[in-house]
Amino acid sequence: IGDSFIALELCGWLTTGLNEKKTVSVVMRSKIPMARIFGQRIGQALQKIHEKNGAIFYPQANVTKLTGENNRIKFVQLEVGDLIPCDLLIVAIGSEICSELYKNSPIEMTNDGFIKVNKRLETSVERVLAVGDISKYPLAIFNLDYVNCQHWQMACSTGHQAANTILNNYHGQTAATSDSLKTDLYTTPIFWSTQNNKTNIRYAGYTRDPENVIIHGDLDDEFKFVAYYIVDGFVRAVAQSK
Repeated sequence: IGDSFIALELCGWLTTGLNEKKTVSVVMRSKIPMARIFGQRIGQALQKIHEKNGAIFYPQANVTKLTGENNRIKFVQLEVGDLIPCDLLIVAIGSEICSELYKNSPIEMTNDGFIKVNKRLETSVERVLAVGDISKYPLAIFNLDYVNCQHWQMACSTGHQAANTILNNYHGQTAATSDSLKTDLYTTPIFWSTQNNKTNIRYAGYTRDPENVIIHGDLDDEFKFVAYYIVDGFVRAVAQSK
């Protein structure tokens, strides 16, 4: 259930990465998988790749019931009436941040429930820092005020920045005594996805508009391409598969 990175990567592994090929059904609320990240054209091409390997997609679908016997699942029932036979159910629908603890605290939150931090990862409370998926931070390289990119690379980058803030601003460590001269968060989000044993995608940048894209290459047969995501006339992100 789901069309997240984990969902499609597991789909690819189950259909191409095992000695015995498995029948995989992908139930998703979206119309096209991964369109929110890569755009509709690349999302459609990814779906076709998985379908060629035997996966069955159920777009814009909701699960209403799980049935089975002897503590083992047997069927997944959809709102439209489809009943999908099932031996193993994987729920890969993402996660929600756990920020209830801070909602009535002095820490300033964004309207959508993230902890707001500055370019040094400091919250509105003195000497309290926040890092990782729970925070929204400035992305200086693109002059964006508050973004949240839930990938381990950004969690590491914000963690490193918080350590720099503590050492350089709270403990009195200076450039002369520190190996790091960085004082503010300055990084580019990156990630990659192995969709199956032949299909890999690399991505760098950040954009909220994946449809404003220029694609060079082949999406239909070899799935070898470079995609440039444009914002205000500039390349804001790049995706590539080879």
